[in-house]
Amino acid sequence: MKKKHLYGAMLWAFLVTANLCTGCSDDNDYPDVDGQNPTMTLATDHIESGAGHRFTIEGTLEDKDGIASISLQCADLHLNKTIDLIEIYGAPQESYDLSYYFDINRNEIGERFTVKVTVTDVGGRSISQDVLITMDGDFAAPVFSTARMPLLQY
Repeated sequence: MKKKHLYGAMLWAFLVTANLCTGCSDDNDYPDVDGQNPTMTLATDHIESGAGHRFTIEGTLEDKDGIASISLQCADLHLNKTIDLIEIYGAPQESYDLSYYFDINRNEIGERFTVKVTVTDVGGRSISQDVLITMDGDFAAPVFSTARMPLLQY
């Protein structure tokens, strides 16, 4: 009976040791190339828009390890978008030209909103930048009128 318990204890000790040695391995198939944070160059950090209009966030994103995802978030505009580049392209991208548009609700009453753009590489390193959206865009066409000049009489 004692021998049976000894074998059971040895089996459990072996299983726990094997799990600790192999269960914590890194499942990431993407090795680090430079180990640096991604770089992000956005076209602008201030966009003028208006209720019922569309704005576009554009920029160039780069990382030698490979970009895994891009996140755009603004709770006040109900914007919560994650672009998973590995899912879209099947592999991380070293360079990506971002062009993301968003339509502002026609009934939006806020004046200023901050969209946080976050780029994450395959190593889990990320960089963030804020883009200010203000509702002072000028979308009305100008109106021109001509004034009649009186005829001069001599």
